[in-house]
Amino acid sequence: MIRTAIAEWLHRRRAIALAVIALFTFIGIASAQLVRFWVGSESTLKIGNVAPRDIRAPFKLTYVSDIDTNRQRDLAVAAISAVYSPPDAQISRRQIQLARETLDKIALVRAGQPLAVATAVVDASVSTQVPITDRVRLLTNFQNIKLDDSEAQLILKLSDGRWSLIDSQIITLLDEVMRNSIRTDNIDTIKARMPGLVSFIYSPEEANFISEFAADLVVPNTSVDANATAQARTRARNSISAVERTFEANQIVIRGGEVISANDLEALEKLNLRRADLTLLDVLGALAMSILVVMMLALAVARYHIMTSGYLNLGRVPLRRTFLSVFFLVLALYLARWQLPGRPLFAYVVPMSAISMAITSWSRGLTGIVASLTLASLGTIGADNSLELTAFYAVGGVVACLSIGRAERISDFVWSGTMALIAQLIVLGVFEVPLWQASNDASTMITRFVFVIIGGVTTMAMAPAILYIAGLPMRIITPLQLMDLSRPSHPLIQQLLTMAPGTYHHSLMVANLAEHAAERIGADALLTRVGAYYHDVGKTLHPYFFIENQLDGSINPHDQLDPLTSAKVLHNHVSDGLKMAHQHRLPIEIQAFIAEHHGTTRAGGGYFRALKDNPDLDDKPFRYPGPRPRSRETAILMLADGCEAIVRAKRPAHADETSKLINKIVIERLNDHQLDDSDLTLRDIEMVRQSFAETLRGIYHPRIDYPDIMAPPVTN
Repeated sequence: MIRTAIAEWLHRRRAIALAVIALFTFIGIASAQLVRFWVGSESTLKIGNVAPRDIRAPFKLTYVSDIDTNRQRDLAVAAISAVYSPPDAQISRRQIQLARETLDKIALVRAGQPLAVATAVVDASVSTQVPITDRVRLLTNFQNIKLDDSEAQLILKLSDGRWSLIDSQIITLLDEVMRNSIRTDNIDTIKARMPGLVSFIYSPEEANFISEFAADLVVPNTSVDANATAQARTRARNSISAVERTFEANQIVIRGGEVISANDLEALEKLNLRRADLTLLDVLGALAMSILVVMMLALAVARYHIMTSGYLNLGRVPLRRTFLSVFFLVLALYLARWQLPGRPLFAYVVPMSAISMAITSWSRGLTGIVASLTLASLGTIGADNSLELTAFYAVGGVVACLSIGRAERISDFVWSGTMALIAQLIVLGVFEVPLWQASNDASTMITRFVFVIIGGVTTMAMAPAILYIAGLPMRIITPLQLMDLSRPSHPLIQQLLTMAPGTYHHSLMVANLAEHAAERIGADALLTRVGAYYHDVGKTLHPYFFIENQLDGSINPHDQLDPLTSAKVLHNHVSDGLKMAHQHRLPIEIQAFIAEHHGTTRAGGGYFRALKDNPDLDDKPFRYPGPRPRSRETAILMLADGCEAIVRAKRPAHADETSKLINKIVIERLNDHQLDDSDLTLRDIEMVRQSFAETLRGIYHPRIDYPDIMAPPVTN
């Protein structure tokens, strides 16, 4: 009852801790997205504001000015006139035909004939003539030609011969003019030149009439070719190269008292000196993205534990490692949103993949991949070439997460960093090579390639440094530290080998046994193996009190001790081991294996000897001080320690006997409640038991008893 209540309390406390981490992640990612709205050296300056003081560039920067570039391109486009199609001959013919018809009607009016008479020959002797006043009125009412009274009077008073010349001149003039390209924008100019094209044989009054008459019939004979015009203007726009502006470090960008222009505002934004305007849409977008990221991280963690254990158990989610993962994710996102804008080359040196590698080492691959995609998508907003940088960081981070492996050696980080570097160089080539071919300028591309290589090398060095430095205050041991502790040249292992060789061999066997079982259930196999190496180092102070260090047939010193003293001597190897671990500064995770590998079990030999004399004996003095195993790894070691010892002692001849001995140890530990705090499930225990049986059958298999062979006598 009490144990159940304690377990429920611990479960609730862990659930609360995970909820706090999730809340921290949500707030951190949301605020990181909004950091650009309140981080900056200037307030929210706008066009038309007066600069409060001299504003200087914090660093050297060369950037493409979109405003200047667009202005130059707009001027180039404006300089391109509309492209017109060739003159349409059908329009010219139509206007000539219209002039001919109008002149024929005028001829009828001159002859005094009604306009309704459709005859090609004008007979001046016709008796039914239209009065002069009516003829003037008819001439001034023509629809196609605008004639005033003076012009009508001129037409009527001209002789037939003179009118015939004027008629011919009008047609000739109109024909000559309509052969030109007449547009809406030059028609007035062409009409203005028409009086100079009239023959000099005519009087000024006649010449003016001829030019005005023909001008009324001049119309545009060409139109704008929209496609050709658009192509010409596009060529003109593309011919203008991007306009760059350069500011040296500490150069004045805007002087105090000057009115801020669009160019000034652009420079402030490129130099990251202007705070953006915060809107409700920005806040809602940041909150939505934060919720999405938290959900993806939670699903990644859950998916990993389901894949390794078959189900989700909140008790197995490592709080410190999870917190470190989200902390560095948020920190990297803050720095990216703060420092990347305005620093186009710096973005290629940032070792973002190192963060992905560290998070993968702490929280495994899926979490690292989600973190990489988060940094790539949210960290590059507002940076130059944001699309290129997004692909650059995403591909590099994902490749680093997939290639890091178990991160147990420096070579793992070098390999992962190299793979990420190659992937990022490929992404950079995909984006930069087409730009280089278009501009024929390889200097920018080569510079970026060099910076990417520098960033890749930095990533290889920075990833293990992050793991080590960040792990110290959080007491998180890294795979590299574990590999260093597992080397045979470590002083404690050397002491174990020389002072207690039997215990050393026992530790190696237990390490092998426990490592395989840990891998089977998805526990930390490397930590389990290294912890097994050190779990019995306390025996080196008094090795002869432990059976594995005694020779066959030798006197057991415990036979000379009373049962309680004998038990205390055995208990002391735990406290002695912890003292030695403190002296050699072993990590807390390794010290846990020393303290917990016996839990609170009884020192069996002394207890059973005392029990013969006192059946009602209290077993508490005979129990190890504990604590009981509080992790799956230390619980596996407890079972492996007991199983290896009993199998080595009993030397079973068959696999069934080995399985029975393993079952005996497992059942004893379960009945003694030694595994209650370890988060091992019955499914885990069964898988551990099967792993032990397979491994122990391979280690302690029966061997052939070789007969003694008499050596032949030596002869001279």
